[in-house]
Amino acid sequence: MLSGYGGNVPGGVELVVLLASHTDIALLGLTGIIASVIIGPGQSAHRRSHIAALVPRRVVVFATDAVYKVFGVHDRVYAWIAGVHPQRRLWHFQWLSVKDLYRDLRRVLPTLRGNVLDVGCWGKPYALWLTSATSHVGIDITAGEKVDYLIREGEPWPLESGSMQCVLCTQVLEVARDVPHIVSEIDRVLEPGGIAVVSTPFFYNDTSLEIERGIYKDLWRHSFYGAQALFTERFSILEARRQGAFGSTMGLLLLNCIAISMSRSGWRQLLMVALLPLWLPFCLAVNAVGWLIDKVDRTGLFYHNVFLVLRKKEL
Repeated sequence: MLSGYGGNVPGGVELVVLLASHTDIALLGLTGIIASVIIGPGQSAHRRSHIAALVPRRVVVFATDAVYKVFGVHDRVYAWIAGVHPQRRLWHFQWLSVKDLYRDLRRVLPTLRGNVLDVGCWGKPYALWLTSATSHVGIDITAGEKVDYLIREGEPWPLESGSMQCVLCTQVLEVARDVPHIVSEIDRVLEPGGIAVVSTPFFYNDTSLEIERGIYKDLWRHSFYGAQALFTERFSILEARRQGAFGSTMGLLLLNCIAISMSRSGWRQLLMVALLPLWLPFCLAVNAVGWLIDKVDRTGLFYHNVFLVLRKKEL
């Protein structure tokens, strides 16, 4: 899931990790794959390119459609087995990146009451935990089915000052061009004494990728104290947590590296489909080891995410 702000993409961070488009992979790579099959992989790149140009368009379209269907079935099976955001299971390759975020959100969100603003909401994945909210309003810079207000970066949000009792802003600050503006708008729309729940990545791979609507730029990282410093002028810190430790940080980087690397070509994507029965237990093993190592890492220095619960100061 990817919002314009990157919000609600844990690992998203909320990587949350955006893999290359299956359709684009098929369209760009299939003629080369077919040419390799015809003349053998040992031939020169020029020779393969020449043969690829001779492959009939209808063959490419047919093959593209077939591969796209295979990828679609794979994605549905993977989601059924490993879960989807925000309910990823222990054998999902991004479980380590979200386990602590899910734990804290599942604990805090049911306590939020009144009007709740979801910044960078996209599909509002956390609606299932906002059980006490009177209303759940979503804003984002990218249109989505559940986006109530489409906003522009750097411009005031179309909400009345002091109209919200709570604000949820998860995995958004790292991709926002103007972080002080977001902090200022959270302050403006919250009533005095209102609650803000904020999370942001610290130790995580760069998630900047080219997508259809332009460049998704990963701009910032905020440490435990750096994230708090953004809000201390107008907010009281009710809770500040370092999420993750050495095991989960190293484990999530390993699994993300493999997943991203295997998404860079058609052959690798097809290989990942075939290796799904091995990929799932491998992820389970890495996740379990990472979780165990977290239990013994008491340094507090190798966290990958920061979680804050804030209260707006009274006037």
